[in-house]
Amino acid sequence: MNTTVPASVYAQRRAHLAAQLGPGGIAIIPTALERPRNRDSDFLFRHDSYFYYLTGFTEPGACLVLAHDGRSTLFCQPKDLEREIWDGYRLGPVAAPAALAVDAAHSISELDAKLQRFAEWEPRYQELSTAAASAKTARAQAEQAAAALEKDQKTLSSTDTALAQLEPQITACGEPNAELESCRKTIELAQSQQQDCQALLDDIPRLHTAQANWQRTADEYRQKQQQADAAQHSSAEMQRALNAARAGILAQDLVDGTPCPVCGALHHPAPAAPAPSHVTEAACNKAAQAAASAAAEASKASTAAGEAKAAAQTQRDTLYARTAAFLARRRQHYTGPQADALTPDELQTALQAQHDSLRRGLAEVHDRMANAESRKKDLEKLTRQKAQLQAQRPDQANAVEQARTAQANAEKAAAEAQTRLAEGQKNLPWPDAAAMAAARAETQKQRRTLQAALDAAAKSRDAFSKELAAAQSAAQTLAEQAGDTASRPDPAAQQQALTALQAERKNLRDQNQAALHRLDTNRDALTNLKKAITAAESARANAAMLDNLSKTINGNLTQKQKLPFEQYVQSFYFDGVVAAANRRFTRMTGGQYTLRRRQSADIAAKTALELDVFDAYTGKTRPVGSLSGGESFLAALSLALGISDTIQESAGGISVDTLFVDEGFGTLDADALQKAIDTLTALAGSDKLVGIISHVETLQDRIPKQILVQKTKCGSKAQVELG
Repeated sequence: MNTTVPASVYAQRRAHLAAQLGPGGIAIIPTALERPRNRDSDFLFRHDSYFYYLTGFTEPGACLVLAHDGRSTLFCQPKDLEREIWDGYRLGPVAAPAALAVDAAHSISELDAKLQRFAEWEPRYQELSTAAASAKTARAQAEQAAAALEKDQKTLSSTDTALAQLEPQITACGEPNAELESCRKTIELAQSQQQDCQALLDDIPRLHTAQANWQRTADEYRQKQQQADAAQHSSAEMQRALNAARAGILAQDLVDGTPCPVCGALHHPAPAAPAPSHVTEAACNKAAQAAASAAAEASKASTAAGEAKAAAQTQRDTLYARTAAFLARRRQHYTGPQADALTPDELQTALQAQHDSLRRGLAEVHDRMANAESRKKDLEKLTRQKAQLQAQRPDQANAVEQARTAQANAEKAAAEAQTRLAEGQKNLPWPDAAAMAAARAETQKQRRTLQAALDAAAKSRDAFSKELAAAQSAAQTLAEQAGDTASRPDPAAQQQALTALQAERKNLRDQNQAALHRLDTNRDALTNLKKAITAAESARANAAMLDNLSKTINGNLTQKQKLPFEQYVQSFYFDGVVAAANRRFTRMTGGQYTLRRRQSADIAAKTALELDVFDAYTGKTRPVGSLSGGESFLAALSLALGISDTIQESAGGISVDTLFVDEGFGTLDADALQKAIDTLTALAGSDKLVGIISHVETLQDRIPKQILVQKTKCGSKAQVELG
């Protein structure tokens, strides 16, 4: 043992090494073993340098165990005064902690003795385990009995408390049935008024449209009238100019001896000269025709403006009359001016306020109705609960008495088992068999670890000795070859430089491994994070879609109808069919008609697939049954083409390449027939085959490629004409 260096220096070295082990780390550093020289003589002992650096201990057969928390344990040779005559002085495990500043010290030989004592204690611990199991079972049974008693007592107490609380709760429910009937009547009245109010609000934009149309037609009339006045003025000026130039025009044809067509004279001494640029009769006639045409256009515009004014006035009178009647019914809730005193915008504001008031009132009534429904259910539930509690109470009281008796018996059995366990634990070093098994396992582990460390140290020492001998031999050879020892490099300096380089290489390798580990960890974390973000975004989008679909189906989406799911899907795809059909129907009708899916309040009780048609000329929507025969055929043709487009857009690989139209063209006028043929021709030009089956002769000149079918006595025959 080195006595020149304080033990605190070695303790600091051990603390520095322990700080580098990391959580759960442990270091085992053995010293060198004694090597026999011959018979009973050994080589002079040389301790391990690493072991000595951490302990300052120079005895053979020792081992240092260093934990990550800095705790150090020394295993050394036992203190044997008789053996010290032959082996020399031994510090021993008793004096080692104070001398070497380690936390604990043990004799290596103690491990085998410890293992032997474990075998001697094992039968007693088996008996202790049996007694502990019995005590645990009895204690568990006692706890179960106590818990059962407490549970039964709480159940009985809860029953009594619940019975005491039911009567005021039943009284608090009141008379919900009468309140429910009153709420239903109020809701029916409010819903009717709300529908009337909404219809009036819907008519206000139509009034604005009619008034705007009146203003537009009036502006057009004024413009046309100004144009007619200007054309009339221009025609009059040209007529006056023509009259002024007529004398010069007649004088051009006068010849002496020929009577003048005006005065009859045969001599013409001073004929009038024509103007340098006079107006011709043709130009004057053209100006008169232009003036007449402008006057006709002005008259037509005047008629249109009058009709627009009449339509706007009629619509305004009807709207204001209906509004006045509605506000009269709402006199308890409306205190503003009469309808006739309001502008359309003010009227819209007043109606919107009434609509909002009705909506709030309906919400309040619905709340009261929901509260009444809840109180009705509560009343029924409380009544049932009272009957059930009254029927259960006798059984619960009997269960409490039985549980009290069982708990007393279980407590007695647990006390007896605990007494037997306490008797069995006397004079035992460990509290139970598990603790003894753990101590045995730890001791065996220590014995194996120390033995393995000592064996490894011996092998390392042998290998080092061989390498050292080889290095010394090589150094001797080199020294002999060099001759001049002054020129040889310093081995100590080279060794120091080599050690520094090796340490630096190890440090760099460790840093590189740590960086690679962090990189792999961060890469995996980034990949997982991206996957999580993608999954979260997909889940969020799917949740939003499902939420919107749920609200739509359940009627919770603002301003949306409540539809069964099947009807919702039908209406969704039907809207796409109608949109596709309108792209052709509007064009074939010259912009007059547009198909619309009916949005009436009772549509949910039907099929949600009924159609109306919007007339752009009248600005009104009416049923499709009001269309003429030709217009109905165009609508049916547009719907068929719309269904074809929707199927191709929604069904992936499905392609509709062939379309046949059977009859229906005979009901069309020339203009509608031409628009229908143009639509089908454009469709055929997009890689589709379009066939028309018809008996209308006017189609023969318009379709270049034909298959003519003629009926004969021998049957029908077909003739192909390619045009």
